This record gives sequence, C-alpha cells and structure tokens, in this order.
Amino acid sequence: MQRLIKSSSLGAVFLMFIHCLQAQPNITRVEYFIDTDPGMGLATVKPITPGTDLANQTISFDPTALTPGVHFLGIRSRNANGAWSHTNYLAFAKAFPALPAEPDRGNLNKIEYFIDNDPGMGMGIPIAFTTGNNLTNTVAQINVTGLAAGTHMLGWRSRQANGAWSHTFLLEFSVLALLAAPALEINSISKTTLCAGDSFYVGYHATGTYNTGNTFKVFLSDGVGSFVTETEIGTLTSNTKGGIVPCKLPAHFANGTSYRLRLKSSNTVLTGQQSMATLTIRDRPYAPLITGRTQVNGGFTYPYNVSAVAGSSFKWLINGGSQSSGTNTNAVTALWGNPTSDSINRNLKVIETNQYGCVGDTGLLAPITVYRLDIGDTTSASACKGDILVVKASITGSFDAGNILTAQLSNASGNFTAPTATTTLAYAGSGVNQLASFNLPIPANLPNGNGYRVRIRSSNPVFVGDTTAAIIIQKPALGADVTGTFCTGASYDLTQHFTDNALTYSWFNQAFVAVNNPAAVLAGIYQVIGKNSFGCPDTAMVTITALPKPALGADTTVYHVCAGDRTNLLPLYNTTSLTAVWNTGNPSSVGPGNYRLIVTNSQGCKDTALANIILPTAVWTGTVSTNWHTAGNWDNGKVPDATTHVIISTAIPRICIISASDGMAASVQLKNGATLQQTNGRQLIINEKCAALPTQ
Repeated sequence: MQRLIKSSSLGAVFLMFIHCLQAQPNITRVEYFIDTDPGMGLATVKPITPGTDLANQTISFDPTALTPGVHFLGIRSRNANGAWSHTNYLAFAKAFPALPAEPDRGNLNKIEYFIDNDPGMGMGIPIAFTTGNNLTNTVAQINVTGLAAGTHMLGWRSRQANGAWSHTFLLEFSVLALLAAPALEINSISKTTLCAGDSFYVGYHATGTYNTGNTFKVFLSDGVGSFVTETEIGTLTSNTKGGIVPCKLPAHFANGTSYRLRLKSSNTVLTGQQSMATLTIRDRPYAPLITGRTQVNGGFTYPYNVSAVAGSSFKWLINGGSQSSGTNTNAVTALWGNPTSDSINRNLKVIETNQYGCVGDTGLLAPITVYRLDIGDTTSASACKGDILVVKASITGSFDAGNILTAQLSNASGNFTAPTATTTLAYAGSGVNQLASFNLPIPANLPNGNGYRVRIRSSNPVFVGDTTAAIIIQKPALGADVTGTFCTGASYDLTQHFTDNALTYSWFNQAFVAVNNPAAVLAGIYQVIGKNSFGCPDTAMVTITALPKPALGADTTVYHVCAGDRTNLLPLYNTTSLTAVWNTGNPSSVGPGNYRLIVTNSQGCKDTALANIILPTAVWTGTVSTNWHTAGNWDNGKVPDATTHVIISTAIPRICIISASDGMAASVQLKNGATLQQTNGRQLIINEKCAALPTQ
C-alpha cells in the first residue's frame, strides 16, 4: 500500500488516498466540508477523474469567510460500489490579524514522519528535501509494508534551523490488507531536476531487519528508466529503517528526462522498487578551449574567446585582471593589472552555464605571463656633436610582430615634442630585461646644452620608456681659421691665437705630425684641435708666412784718433726704403760710445746693427809683470798699438819696461811721476799728435 502527502499553505489542501495493491473498484466521488458535516453525499464535491489511485489531488477553498482560530476540514470518498471511506479530518488554523508577525526562525532543515507510534522528536523517518522556508509541493512516498489491515495514524512534523520543531500533524488512514515485508522504499528525493555532477539527497524507508554493517546504496537507471546498466551514486552504512543517503551524480552524464532511482541493501540483501518520481538530468558542459594571448603586458587589454554555444552563458574569471567587455558571452576583453615585479604568472578561467542552468567544467588558460612593461635606457653623461651616442636598452614586456623601437634625443631642455635626433630598431618578443643597443647620431649643428635626454618608444604596443638622466652636449667653437706672419730669422708663436683656458689644445703640422713647441714654429700650415673637459673637439687651421727681413750687415767699429773727434753714423749703413731709428738724438755727429740702429721695412720686419765709436785707451796695471808686450798688464787686455792712447800711473806696483821689441802708441801719459823704461835699445814710437788726450 502506498500513501502520498503533499504539503500546502492555508487555503489549499493536498489529498492523500490509500489504495491496496489488490484489484479494487474506482473511486468515483470525493467530497469535503469545513467544521460541520452535512452528511454523506451532501458535502461539497471535489471534481475528479475516477480511478483507483487519486494521488496529488488538491482542494482549494476561500478561507476569508472563516473566523480566526482552529477549523476542521473533513474529507471522504465513495467507490463505484457505493461504499464510503472513513471521514478524515484535518485541523487547520486561520491566524488572528492582531497577533504580531511570527519571527523568522530560519529555513526548515528537517522533515520526518512516523506511523502509529511516535518515536520522539528527531527519531522519525526523515524526508529528503531542499532546505528552505517554503516547502510547497514536497512529496513523500511512504512505505506501508508490514502494516496490519485496518486504521493507522500518520504523524509528521518539521524542524527549523534554530532547532524549533513544529507541531506534530496526525492523519488517519486505512490499510485494506497486509503487505508483506521487508521492503525498501525511496520515500523522497531532495531535487529531481539535476545537472551532471550535482549532489542531492535521497530519503529511504525500509521495513524488515538489517544487520550491523549493512549498507544502503542508491542506483541510477539509464535515461529511459532501465536498470540493466545502473550507476551507483550514493551509499550509507546503516541498519536503521529510515535515513538520508547523500548522492552525487557523475561529473558528466547523458541528457535524459526519465531517470529513476532504486535502493539496495547489503545485509539483508534486498533490492527495492524503483522510485515513483523520475529525474531529469542534463549533462554539464565540458571545459571549453580558450583562445588568446599568453604573453601580455599589464595595463593593456587583450581579447579571449571560446566557441559559442546556443543558450549558454559564460562566466570569466581573470586572475590578476578585470573584464572590460563581453559579460556572459563567449568572447571577452581582459584588462591585465600591472604586476609589482618584472613579471608574474596569472591565469584565465571560463565557466559555461548551459541553457538548463548546468555549470560546466572550468576552462583554464595558464600560465599567462603578465609583464610590467618597461623600457629602461642608459647612455653616457656627455656627448659630442656629430658623434654617435650609444644607447643601451633593457626591455621588459611582450612586443608584437612588426613592433619598432625608436630612440629619441630631446632638445636642450629635455623636451621630446620635436626630437632632435632619432634612430629605430625592429624588436618583437617577450621577456624580462632583454638587451638592445642603439647608435643614435647627434647632429653637428645642435646648440650646446646640459639638459638633453634620451627615451625609447615602442609602436606595438604603444609605450614610452624611461627618460635618461640629463646629457651634456657641449662642443667648443674655435672660430674661423687664422693666418699669421713673422719675419725671416725669427719664429712664430701659434698659441697666441687660441687662449681659452677651458680647452686643451693639440697642434699638428701639415703632415699631421704633432708640433712639440707650438710657441716657436716656422712658416707652414698648422692644425689646432681644442678639446673641452668632456673630450669634445673643434678644429682650426693656422697658415704662417715668413716675411723678408732687412739686412744691415755686421756691426761697425769706428776708432777715433784724438779725444774730441766726431763721427757721422748715417753713412755707416744703407737704410734706403727703410725706417731707421738710432738710439742717439744726432747720429750725424757722435763721440765715442756704443750706438744701435734699428731699421724696419714696409712689412714691419726689423734689423739691428751696432756702431761702436772708440777712442782706444790702455791703462797700465802691471798685474802680470813689467813687460809692455804682455797683454795681461793692460786694463783692456791688449798690447797697445799705434792707435792706442797709453796712460801709466805711479800707483801701480810694477813699472812698465819696453825690452823685447819697440813699443807703439798714439800717445803716452806718465802721471804723477810714473816711470816707463826702454831697454835693449828699444824705442817707443808715438804716431799721433793730438791737442787733447783722453783722461783716466
């Protein structure tokens, strides 16, 4: 015998009718009344389709006319033979409107029932259901095998999440004949529409005896309800006559709407009847294949997609990024976050939910390397115009095919609005601190500056790298080439033309041989290279020409005979076409002395000559001996000749003697009693007769 119960809210009652498995006449009339029984056949008729099994019949009535409080619903039926059933009563209450609202005690988490004997709260036969606070349409299939023929009492109740139990509801029913035990019945299924891989609960009600170690196992049929090939989906070790078996469907299962369950026990070995309820099972989507980039840059968006499926939605999970477009679709744009390190491995997941609400396996794309895009560059702190500036780059990121790296040189203020120089390099690939080198030509006409900078840009992705520290570009400016002249016989000082102390100069001749002494060079073409402290050079040429020099000839000596003689210096040298300058005011009449003549030609070259006007005089010193003919005995170191005026004084320690040969003089003065001796027949020959003699 089977009995069906359906829970309801106030105003709708679900009928439970009992039928025996043996043949019996159809039920042809169902009637009900509230509170007062008008008599059999006189109550309100419930329209039915005659049959022996009238499960899940619903009586609906309007309770608004009823007074608040407890009321009774009476229900009975009559079969085709005219036999009436017992009148079954169901008590219900209409709430008093003035009462405060019932506090929310949480969801119901247990429903149980018993037959005839109440085992106590929590000890009844459990019913599997989905936890909630609205259990409308919860169905239980009750096992009545082993019950004696006659009237029995069904009791049921529920428990809230806070542990509070409901009242125990009682319902009388009749068993027409004893049904043999033991029997295994699946009395309830928590959920009948499922996806592959779902977990759910199956309640059972067993009659008979089951030994220690017994297991109850739940088996699933194929999609048309056949158990020829069945699948075990749950097990519970228990010898109790009622329980809940946790079940889980395989991760993937064929679609079907007619699956059924049955229960088997191991000790006693028994196979139960198939469930009355059928299950609808939908397979879960398999993990989709994700298409998209696995080498990406933080801060940039990239497209990803899976194959579209009609009726499906897709949930994307971007580890380390966010979704910028494509919500719930098969195509998404992912914005990857910038990592704190040079790179980090992330992943991308997608979960498909099909048209039946079944959540599929997770599709995974991993690892996805996310780079912190960076283009670092280094170069020298200074550079020279016209040179090649070598730029070293350290590149981190993912760069697409066709990407071009461009090294740029700013203006002198570090501004890149109009770069003063550029050079490019094709670069594609992914990695951390990849090295590249650029040869950046510096224009020769750049203005000097201390604020030049370099940066590197990429084209795909578009990115601007770091900017270098300030670069000094300072080139010296020596100016125009120089010409110079000098007079023959002298040298030329090249260093007079380039005198900037901030520069270091190097001199070279026309054969580019270094000039050791640039301060004294001869005629020729010379190159000067001036370098500043940064080693930047500039070059200039110096052309030196030798000019002709006047030639006065040798110095001239003129001897006067007598004191008071005068000499005209002008005829001594040819000064035609020359500018002549004597160091005396009246060169046409000079006495003894040293006179210098400087002449300058039209090109400014000079020559100098000396004219020595001498009145020859010798003073006796007697330093060596008494011999007139010994040069060391005279103050001028010469032996007197016919032009020499001789002076002999008494203050000399030795007298003067002419003995070896004759002596000659222009004049002789013996002062203060001085003595001059002649021996060996030698003579003193006086050649001049001067009115005036020199003085000592």
